[in-house]
Amino acid sequence: MVLRSFVSVLALFAFVLTLGSGIPASAAGGSGTVTGKVVDATGAAISSAGVSAGGKTTTTDATGKYTLSGVPTGTQSITATATFFTSKSVTVQVSASKTVTAPNLVLSPNYGSISGTVSDVVTLKPISNVTVSIAGTMLQATTDINGFYRFAKAPVASLTVSVVAAGYQNATSATTIANGATVTVNFALMAVVVVGPGSVIDWNGSSTYLLGANYPWYNYATDFGTGGWGKYTDWTSLNNGMATLNGQGVRIIRFWVFGDGRYSPEFRSDGTISGLDANVLPDIDRFLQMAGANKLYILFTLIDFGMWNSGSTNGTVVMGGHSAMVTNATVQTSYLDNALKPLVQHIAASPYRARVLGYDIVNEPEGSMAGYWGGANLQVSQVKTFVQNCAN
Repeated sequence: MVLRSFVSVLALFAFVLTLGSGIPASAAGGSGTVTGKVVDATGAAISSAGVSAGGKTTTTDATGKYTLSGVPTGTQSITATATFFTSKSVTVQVSASKTVTAPNLVLSPNYGSISGTVSDVVTLKPISNVTVSIAGTMLQATTDINGFYRFAKAPVASLTVSVVAAGYQNATSATTIANGATVTVNFALMAVVVVGPGSVIDWNGSSTYLLGANYPWYNYATDFGTGGWGKYTDWTSLNNGMATLNGQGVRIIRFWVFGDGRYSPEFRSDGTISGLDANVLPDIDRFLQMAGANKLYILFTLIDFGMWNSGSTNGTVVMGGHSAMVTNATVQTSYLDNALKPLVQHIAASPYRARVLGYDIVNEPEGSMAGYWGGANLQVSQVKTFVQNCAN
């Protein structure tokens, strides 16, 4: 009887031990509460900061204070994070069913600023009430009457700033923000241009009839780029000419680019084309900017039939003599790849691209075609193929 009772007591004691071994350590030790405050280096409260410890999270109130309940007992790391600040941690000792006040979590600033202006690329006038935003964030700013905007705080990162304005093409600009840095990002927007039926341009909410003029050059075949005769183009006179045309109601002008090839493109000794003179594209930009300032659109005439007729030389300048552009596939490909494509791709990427409404591939090709009044005796089929390849 006694032995049986003793065995029963042992069994009961073993059962109790088994139950006790399944209790989690945290439950066995209990939990406590942590309170504290998140501030900046000046002692000002940081609201809406995230605070976490022991798997518990909360946010600070308007005074920067927080309360974390149910924090496991023992040594715990309290961490605070906030937008535009570097995270910070402190260590506290949490006791069961007690409240401990942690030292202030003092966060260091981690942001820069962005400011700039938004203007019309043609008139240079500021554009007000434009929305400027930073991609990947909720940050937005609006330009004032001077076109000025500012983000007093911007994340420390590589950012993309975007502008959306009614009546203008959207624009973006990439920049990198360092802690404490101020970055300037200016935008010059191009008005949206839509070519409608009946040769009418819808521009900035109004319609403009395409009254055109053939204003082919300031100096034939030497306006874009440089060559053996130096630079003849008087940009001031050219600008005055554009202003006069605009004043007479002209809205589009036909202007020539390469002419007979005396300045550009660049030809090798075998007749193939190596590229454009280094000044061609900068001159194109200057010309288009000038056209924009005078509210003129452009129809570029790429080459003249003189490019294909018998060549002549004056000093180091060669005029014409490049019919192989039409008759030789290798030479033609070199023109397409090394002259035409770089030109039109540069214009397509230009902020002034809306000024160019079209391209006249060749002026008066019949001047070099057999059966017409030309001198190169090129076949109609050859010229058609050249024009088709340029258009493609």
